[in-house]
Amino acid sequence: MSGWNPDWMPQPDKKFLLPLSALLDRDPFAIEHGIIAGRCAAATAKALTLEEATWHQLACAGLLHDAGKIAIEPRILRKPGKLTEEEWEVVKQHPIVGRTVARALKLNDWVVEGIQDHHERWDGQGYPGGKMKDEISLQGQILAVSELVSAVLTPRWYRPGMAPAQLLTESRRWIGTHVNPEVLRACLSALPALFGLSALSELETFRSPLDSRHFSGDLEAQVYRAANAFISQVFWEAGRLFGQTVCERTVDGLNQWAVATKLPIFFSGLKMEVTYPWWESLSHQVLNFRNIIGAIVSCLSGLVGEPLACAWMDSILMKLPENLRDVGTDFGLWIWKPVEIVPLAGVR
Repeated sequence: MSGWNPDWMPQPDKKFLLPLSALLDRDPFAIEHGIIAGRCAAATAKALTLEEATWHQLACAGLLHDAGKIAIEPRILRKPGKLTEEEWEVVKQHPIVGRTVARALKLNDWVVEGIQDHHERWDGQGYPGGKMKDEISLQGQILAVSELVSAVLTPRWYRPGMAPAQLLTESRRWIGTHVNPEVLRACLSALPALFGLSALSELETFRSPLDSRHFSGDLEAQVYRAANAFISQVFWEAGRLFGQTVCERTVDGLNQWAVATKLPIFFSGLKMEVTYPWWESLSHQVLNFRNIIGAIVSCLSGLVGEPLACAWMDSILMKLPENLRDVGTDFGLWIWKPVEIVPLAGVR
């Protein structure tokens, strides 16, 4: 299989990735889920012959459709068993919170309404409003289909992603209950182009889940360059300011932490060495680099105190090239959140 075609639709506006990055402790594949939903929504709009301006609006709406989950506690989102009635009521509020997030990001009312409607069902059994059929906005109907497609293809914390062939089987169950059949047909007709294929029948032959890297384009490489450049700059500045001995002890502590957390990384000199790309997805990569930077913050806080360490990190960040700073900002890397390091030998 040629894989996801990242050039068929433009990459999402990265300024909207930050709300998804904030969800990673709740949903370890939040970024991929948003990217797939956004691209499916845009492709569906094109298949329905909507105006071109709506393609980009729906790409944005799909990317952000689950941003409202930031208001749901991780213990609820990752609960292994059945939710209580009270917990389910909390979950059902996330489209309304998502509407608030979209408005805060200055998105237009058409996009905001679509995000609010993305869990409404064609048979009226959805939420939060219990709308049915044409009571649901067209953009909401498109997002409902796109969200379901993405939910099937994207790995979840409790299961791997499903194969494209499984998607086609699952989608038959949605007709007339979950989604508008016409919108579903439009979405399915667009899927081959999104995967670099020419016919829907070709998808039926692929019975293995897709690697999540099919969905993220070159974003993983951008995140790696930004994080590695920042970490190298931190080590260089630490050696200059605190002296080589203190810097070496800090590196020793970080290496112990890496072993304890089973990350295949090694800090040597002024560099972070990666033995292989250990991350399972773009979301997993972002979360782990955030933790690595948090471990550095913890080490520095042990030396100079957390307020000074964070202020110092801010000053180092401003020395990075602007394009790398922007990537880290888009993905929420520069938040200076310490992580627990036990033990941290050698750091005094």
